[in-house]
Amino acid sequence: MKNKYFILIFLMAAQISLAYGQWSTDPENPGIVCDAGGLQINPQAFADDDGGVYVFWLDNRLNAPYAHEVYGQHYDANGYALWEEDGRLILNHSTKINWFNASRIYNGEIIIGWLTSEVIGTDSLWVQRLDENGSKIWADDLPVANAGMLPDYILGMYGYYIIHDNSGYCISIGTVYFGGSSGNRISRFTSDGILTGRYNGEPEGTQYNFGSSGLQSAFDASDNIYIYYSTGNGSGAELMCLKVNTAGDTLWGPVAVLEGTQGLAYQFSGISDEEGITFVWQGYGDGGDGTNLYARRLNADGSRAWNETTMPVCVADGTQGNFFWKRSGDNYYITWADARPGTDPGFYDIFARKFDANGAVYWTENGVPVASLNTYLPYPEFDFSDDNSMIICHQSTAAGFVAQKVNDDGTIAWDEDGNMICTSINAPFYAEHVEVRSGGKVISVWAKSNPSGGSDNIFITRVDDAGTVGIKELKENQIHIYPNPATDEITLVLPGTMDNAELNLYDFSGKVLRNFLLTSIPGNSLRISTNGLSSGTYLLRIKTDHENISHKLIVK
Repeated sequence: MKNKYFILIFLMAAQISLAYGQWSTDPENPGIVCDAGGLQINPQAFADDDGGVYVFWLDNRLNAPYAHEVYGQHYDANGYALWEEDGRLILNHSTKINWFNASRIYNGEIIIGWLTSEVIGTDSLWVQRLDENGSKIWADDLPVANAGMLPDYILGMYGYYIIHDNSGYCISIGTVYFGGSSGNRISRFTSDGILTGRYNGEPEGTQYNFGSSGLQSAFDASDNIYIYYSTGNGSGAELMCLKVNTAGDTLWGPVAVLEGTQGLAYQFSGISDEEGITFVWQGYGDGGDGTNLYARRLNADGSRAWNETTMPVCVADGTQGNFFWKRSGDNYYITWADARPGTDPGFYDIFARKFDANGAVYWTENGVPVASLNTYLPYPEFDFSDDNSMIICHQSTAAGFVAQKVNDDGTIAWDEDGNMICTSINAPFYAEHVEVRSGGKVISVWAKSNPSGGSDNIFITRVDDAGTVGIKELKENQIHIYPNPATDEITLVLPGTMDNAELNLYDFSGKVLRNFLLTSIPGNSLRISTNGLSSGTYLLRIKTDHENISHKLIVK
């Protein structure tokens, strides 16, 4: 019997390997992209054309404590790493790299840009094009901007955005001037590495009292662009938008997007299309007693759409923020962190909603609940599965790194506590994770939280498929706990497949409080005492050789 059991497990493992290759699905052993010495931070990831994924990150293994290098890795459709162990060296700059971004937004071309500095601040902006092997295509790195008194009085640069249109690549540069004011500057370059716009860029829009900004294509035949920015970093700031042509002439604006509202609380973002541009922002209003989420839309001519109304994305009481959104077809999908009443004090739950370009909202008012796992400052992000479902991932204090699938009709597909991508020991550092759809899969890449602060080491896991080990459909293989909330003890009812399993009970910090080996359980149910447990939220996790299921437990 023992030999038969071993053979069965071996065959199951072989089937999983054939189906999923090297994509790790074990929460305790996520796929390692890089665990070299030094620190690895700021992971970037995007799909190739063959179902694989490119991953890039900042690394200081050669020049600690500052990062002078960008490394990368390329995975094929089956999850096999194609480059060197711990990554391939992509670029090594002579000075500190403050920030970088790699993207693949046109015709398969990989464009990488980086901001550098000698000691503090940012003194230069560079771009380069990479081939499919991560090698530089241009003979020389292309300098785009540099700090200095003359001719533009640039003290430093703090960010940039790149888009592509018929005229080539357009780049907006967030610029700080001597004296403290700031603004956007625009330049252009070609796929051949030629700077066709002005070095340091042309100033566009307000160049004073400036906060954050964004750049979007107008998707028209004239290659016009939208530039939007906040008028400051404080509460109540305005959000401005203008439309600019390839010559740098302003076609309309700046338009005060939030006119008539209480302004920004902090976060904002825009997504454009052929007919205009839609904005979502975190702000204040009459619908809730904290910060809420709202949307407005401008037509292509700068006029207000949606009958000049504001669409409430979520106006529940409490604080809503850290939102992430994308467009698919004619619809927008958004997820956010939410501290509405009923959430444990000091923590956030995760919600999601759908609305369209006409301002119509779907699903439950104020959003559908995605996860309630006692999370401190979560940063949920997602990508779409093949059936246009949202695969939402976020880091939880107790549950680790967790995924949940939200169907296109707003229903939750998986167990209410979702799928544990990895345990809390390897969970991401706040927002340092990215989800990528490639070849019918959704892949998550993240930098884990470093106990000493910041992030370190890069991991990768497939997170989308209900057939993947560790992910279960909502009505299959659930465990049941009652009473929940509990006082003295709970009864745990297990699926029939849960014989010979390991059970762990975690507290909110991710510490294992109790551990049980479950074998030959009569009736697939057992009682567990909660004596000695303080009032609060805990996580029960049950693991066998071929599945993992988690469930939240509340002790009164």
